[in-house]
Amino acid sequence: MMIDRPPKQIGVRELRDRLTSVMQDVKQSGPYMVMSSNQPMAVMISNEEAWFWERIEWALAALHGLEVYPELARGTSELALIVRGQRRFSQRELEGLARERREIIEAAHTVGVSDARLHMAEILDAVSRGKKWMLLNAGQFAVTMIRPKEYERLQRLRRLVAWFRTAGLDLPEADEKVIAKWVREYRSAPAADAADEGSAIA
Repeated sequence: MMIDRPPKQIGVRELRDRLTSVMQDVKQSGPYMVMSSNQPMAVMISNEEAWFWERIEWALAALHGLEVYPELARGTSELALIVRGQRRFSQRELEGLARERREIIEAAHTVGVSDARLHMAEILDAVSRGKKWMLLNAGQFAVTMIRPKEYERLQRLRRLVAWFRTAGLDLPEADEKVIAKWVREYRSAPAADAADEGSAIA
């Protein structure tokens, strides 16, 4: 579940007043950007989309275990080389990737609608500092709040996800065994096939 439309913008006071209906709209229509004094504080995404990105991150971690680092591609045209192990990485690149925070898979704080309304300022402050919050409605996880920087990072992964899907690997649905098998088969396939896959998304 990838949401590719820009987030709707909403102010803190309006969000507090309309929290339940906004949460429903996030689930049905897409993300919201929460603004305060014209500054983005948080992005609200559906819990389903948050779970989608968590699965992407675990799939990327499995690829890292095979020394495949797609996030370091300078463009989708490099992805075939990276999967085949033909793109060399500097120590600086690898260290930078290792230091990158993946807030979407970090432990989340949870809060119900009523408490969220009462403590919205504190929640938004925590989110803006990189703390993930999950909001519940009627006892069910409804939306996840992440900081805008993390949302932008996830959106940059969309082209990677699309490239792998075109190449035959559905990252959010693949486990470690499926990923390892796919990498072996990809590396044993003719190189011309990989070039075609890369050009399909570039």
